[in-house]
Amino acid sequence: MTKHFLAASVLFFSILICNQAFANKTVLNASEVNALFSDQTMTVTETQVDPKTGGNETFRAFFSKLGGIRALHPDGSSGSYNWTVDKKGAFCARNNQRWRDGLCGFLVLEQEGAYALYINKRGNQKAKVNTEGRAIFDPRWEHTLTFTDIQAGEHL
Repeated sequence: MTKHFLAASVLFFSILICNQAFANKTVLNASEVNALFSDQTMTVTETQVDPKTGGNETFRAFFSKLGGIRALHPDGSSGSYNWTVDKKGAFCARNNQRWRDGLCGFLVLEQEGAYALYINKRGNQKAKVNTEGRAIFDPRWEHTLTFTDIQAGEHL
């Protein structure tokens, strides 16, 4: 009986700690997202493995404050897209065939200088918000992109 109680206690505390770790993820609000992307160059890494290369696709991108994106891929190809942020802080990149004509999600600071874009299964920008209007992280969201090596200005 004591072993079962101990096992149940360990399981309970494991679940509690895991949920607290997710609850500690703070979603950036609209002004924080705008400040992160406006007139910045960064490295963008997709979390899904590319079936052709077996690796994660990585490219450099410049995000203008007017909402344009210039992306430069390692193979020399490039693309032009646009980005927007809604009042909840949802970041959307559009006109991109790679992401089925659009990708929307929420940004979280993962570690100093690294931000993760999380999307829900539908790929839209629906989220619960707290009393301050900030979106609340949902552990069901999927980590899709990581933004690192952020530099002010255009450095492609």
